[in-house]
Formats: sequence, structure tokens, C-alpha cells
Amino acid sequence: DTLKRQREEEASATARRLAMETLGEDQERSPQGKRLKREELLKDMMPELKEKELQDKREARKLMAAQREADRDHMLAVAQAVSKSIVDLISLSKKG
Repeated sequence: DTLKRQREEEASATARRLAMETLGEDQERSPQGKRLKREELLKDMMPELKEKELQDKREARKLMAAQREADRDHMLAVAQAVSKSIVDLISLSKKG
């Protein structure tokens, strides 16, 4: 889960970086009209990229929360089993 989240964050950062590099390259070699259109397109893309990044983070947090809940449930089951074993041992020792 952590690796997946890191890969998603890296992909999002790479996409933003590529968008900004593309914007910079376009400014250097494009006529004014094309450059402005591309700037507008990239500006429009940035909120979408940021929203995607936020959504990825939310999904990663949900997965981590589910994993923590499963871990808690498992630990509770282990604790209950140990407690039952202790009670059984005490009962046996009192009978014996």
C-alpha cells in the first residue's frame, strides 16, 4: 500500500513537472497565440492533476485505515484466544 501510494505520488509529481516543463519549452519556441492556448490548457489541467493527486491520497488513507482496522481486529482475536487459554489453564490447575 505504501509503495503504491509512493508510486502514485511520484507519477502525479512527474505529470505536474512535465506539464510545467512543456509550458516552459512552448514559451521558448511557439508563436504567441499557440503559447497562450497551451498555457491555458496547462492551467486548466493543473486543478485536475491536483484533484487526482488528492483523490489518490484519500484512497491511500482509506486503504491504510482499513489495514489498521484489520490489524486491530486480528490483535483483538489473538488477545481473546490468549485470555481464553489462560482461563482454561487456571481452571485445569484448580481442578487438578
